[in-house]
This record gives sequence, structure tokens and C-alpha cells, in this order.
Amino acid sequence: MAEALDIWSDLHKYIITQTLITACKLRLFDYMEEVWVSAGDLAKKVDGDESALKHVLYALSSMGYLSVQRPDGDELFTNTDKANKYLVSSSPLSLFPVALSREKSYFLFGNMVDAVKEGKILKADVGDRFREMADDQQKRTGFLQSMDSMVQNFRAPVLMNSFDFSGYTTVCDLGGCTGGLSYSLASAYPRMKITVLDLPNVVTAAEKYRPADGCDNVTFKASDMLTDELPKVDLFLLASIIHDWPLEKVDLIFKRVFEALNPGGAVVIVETLFHEKKEDSNTASHLFSLHMSMLGGGKQWSGLELKECLTRHGFIDVKIHTSDLVYGVVMATKK
Repeated sequence: MAEALDIWSDLHKYIITQTLITACKLRLFDYMEEVWVSAGDLAKKVDGDESALKHVLYALSSMGYLSVQRPDGDELFTNTDKANKYLVSSSPLSLFPVALSREKSYFLFGNMVDAVKEGKILKADVGDRFREMADDQQKRTGFLQSMDSMVQNFRAPVLMNSFDFSGYTTVCDLGGCTGGLSYSLASAYPRMKITVLDLPNVVTAAEKYRPADGCDNVTFKASDMLTDELPKVDLFLLASIIHDWPLEKVDLIFKRVFEALNPGGAVVIVETLFHEKKEDSNTASHLFSLHMSMLGGGKQWSGLELKECLTRHGFIDVKIHTSDLVYGVVMATKK
């Protein structure tokens, strides 16, 4: 009976995804930050149906995102600390942009049977998709906000607790988006001179994410990492880059990075890492990899797979750092 209930629950988890996306699109968590609100008042704010909205609120409560009280018999709802921290749109660590960005993926995965038969959902080249997104203001804004949220919550904490980077002076953050990881490095290592390399419209839009202190040792350069000349630096940072690409493009990226690195330099890769035995990895790792595979033919890697690939391209002294935050860091040196 318990196993059947687990399966029944798994079959309905798509409702959890849509409930969270809907709550964010309606900005329900913004309306319930530090205040108690009735379903009726919320329905007026979002121009919704009170009865349907109450079902959503109770579902969010069961997931741990809302608290409920009945001072006069009528239900009042407010955010839990978790919702205030991660789902209120103005919170510094908000995952609100991530929730909105997942709506497209949700509908794409409705065609998963076709994807399994044909190899992937989206037929367009990965590079073309990124260029299209960079050129569309609405898509670009949503993507940058989502990536910045992922950096603040996951990638920066993992990177900054992985290895000592004090021996490196010049750094290139390939496909660095808003520069979030570069700002973290620059703050910890003031001597570093970091160049964030990304597509032209991304570079222009990223300026609004610059910290208040200016962080003058971080600069941006418009470029295509697959075709344009890469700078000669001591350290290349590839954060959530290689999972997007099929193997032949990953080989190209590693080849170009190796050639551009100064002798004794290193490449640092931040990715969701599988365990050596993939079946021992957590579900999130497998879902991320499935996501990348279906969308563009990419995948998540294990630390050992990355080590083998990097070694083929001439890198030595490959080190692997794992964490409890799904992400891990792989570092390799050019002799």
C-alpha cells in the first residue's frame, strides 16, 4: 500500500509545479509577506475566484509555504519564513524568476514521448537558441533573472567553498551572464582582474546587476565563446555551461580554453555532478540531466566523466569538489 501511495504521489507532482508557478505568476507570496490575508481579499487582488484560490492556498500550506490561522472562524493565510525568503519577488535570494522560467519547460515536457523517440524536444541548434533569447528583451530579462537567482542560492556558495583561487590573477568567466560568480570571486580575491564574456545584448543588460560598490575589477566583453578569440588568462570559469551542449561542442570548448590558458593556468567547472555510480545520485541531478538532454542534446556529467574528458584535452591534476547543494566544482590545470 505504501509503495502504491508513493507512485500515486509521483504521478501528481506536476500539480505541485503548476501550483507554484501559478502562485508566482499571481504574486500571491508578495501579497502575503508578513501579513495575514483571507482568500476573499486575495481573490479581489488577483481578480480570481475565491473558492478556487482557497484550494491553491491550502495546497501551498500543505507544501510548507503558507501558515493558516482562524481568529474568528475565517481562514487567514500568510507566508512561512521559507516563502518570504525564496518566493517573494523582492527578496535578495528569491527563486521567483526561476519559477516563472520553468513554465515554458513545463509545457515543453508535455511532448516528452516524442522527445524520447526523436532524441530531443527542441530541434534548433543550442547556440541559435541562446542568440535568439539574447536578442529578445522579454526572454533575455527572464533568463538573466533566473540565472542570477541560481548563482546567489547555489552556484556562488559552492564555488566559494571549493578551492583556493588566490594564485590566479587574470580570469575569464565564459558565458558569465550577469557576472554573479565573478563578483563573488572579485570580492574574495581583490587582486583578480576578471572578464565576463557573453553575447552582446547580455553584456549590455548585465550592467544593472553590478553591485553597489562597483566592483571595478570585473569587466564585461561581448563575444561568442565558440568562435571569437578567447583572452589569455590564468583561470577560465565555466559555470553551468557545458551541460547545455552535445559532446562535440564540449570538446571544442575545452580545446579552445586549453589553448588560451597561460601555462600553469586552470579551468574551473561548476555543474550539477552525478556520483560515479549514477544510480546513487539524487533525483534532482537526474532531472536536471533529463532537462538538458531533452532541450538540446546536453547532459549533466559525473566528476569522473569530466576528469576523463579534460585529460583527453591535455589537462592535468584534476580535482573534484562535491557539496550538499547538488552542484559541484571540478578544477584542472594546464601544465
